[in-house]
Amino acid sequence: VGSLLPNLSATDKVAVEVANSVLSSRLGLNLREKQGLAYSVASAVRWDKEFGWFYAYMGTSPQNFDVAREGILNEIKKLQTESVSEAELEKAKNDLRGSLLMSRLSSVNQAFYMSVNEYLGLGYQWDQGFLSNLAKVTAEKIRLAFQNWMDAEHYVLATAGKR
Repeated sequence: VGSLLPNLSATDKVAVEVANSVLSSRLGLNLREKQGLAYSVASAVRWDKEFGWFYAYMGTSPQNFDVAREGILNEIKKLQTESVSEAELEKAKNDLRGSLLMSRLSSVNQAFYMSVNEYLGLGYQWDQGFLSNLAKVTAEKIRLAFQNWMDAEHYVLATAGKR
């Protein structure tokens, strides 16, 4: 399932990234580990120059399709109304911080991400702003990100395989 995202401010984009990290974690825990519905499951956010997109995906068996789809949508709905715990918030922020820093270890990767950020119009020093904005994300900002931009009612559904 997925949907388009508007071209948001840098601060709002970071809130959406943290919200997505929380969702992806919950999908793995609740749908894969606890319910055994998924071979793989995750969600992601991607940005282009003028817009972004959010999507969640799952590899599951055909007989679990309806339950799996509803499971993803229910996790999104929960995050629109429930507050995220401080522990969950800090884990998501630390995951994003660590991922960004690890991906920039080599000078080749640093150059790659600088050029991508320039292409996107973010500026080659975007990483520093991301880390600064990351520290300011709150549980309330995550809830608002889900309410405003990650819609469990209006989405595109794509499937592959037999049903």
